[in-house]
Amino acid sequence: MVRCTINGNNKGGLISMTDTQIIQGKVKTVFSTSEPEEVLIQYEDKVTAGNGRMVDFPEGKGQVCCEISKLLFEHLEKYSIRTHYINMHPVAIMCCRRVDIIPIEVVVRNVAAGSIVRETNIKEGTEFGWPLVEWYLKDDEKNDPLLTENRIWAMGNYPLRDMEQTAREVNGILSKTFKDRSYTC
Repeated sequence: MVRCTINGNNKGGLISMTDTQIIQGKVKTVFSTSEPEEVLIQYEDKVTAGNGRMVDFPEGKGQVCCEISKLLFEHLEKYSIRTHYINMHPVAIMCCRRVDIIPIEVVVRNVAAGSIVRETNIKEGTEFGWPLVEWYLKDDEKNDPLLTENRIWAMGNYPLRDMEQTAREVNGILSKTFKDRSYTC
């Protein structure tokens, strides 16, 4: 049972998470609440790689990821970046606004690493003078393929320019934040 508390007020009372599950992903589970505009997101003690083909269960991982997400969402909101975050509960649970999910993953690259190195002739560690924004279909069964703007247009009317602008703003804010703290991103 979880008590969804927002700004000190109990909203929704006790919630039986087993009865209200909306969707279970690889590392997070989303639950409905008695408030139709809110959901609970539980961060699991689980890590995956290769679209879920490799799995491990490090104890406390969900709590750490939930706390990091909380800090990043709160930091972005200070810069007027709207997020779905409302508040965090103990035991790796976050209360968030209910949103419609767009099946597009937006990746912003400052430095070449990962799939862009494996799939192109770009050398690992190459710094991009202007961050590279890429679009992927969020679908593990299709192995999250790279999308073109024309393919996205054919899929539906998605606000690509707004998504790209927000992704670049978030990248700028977080890049500066991590650089100021002597981390690289």
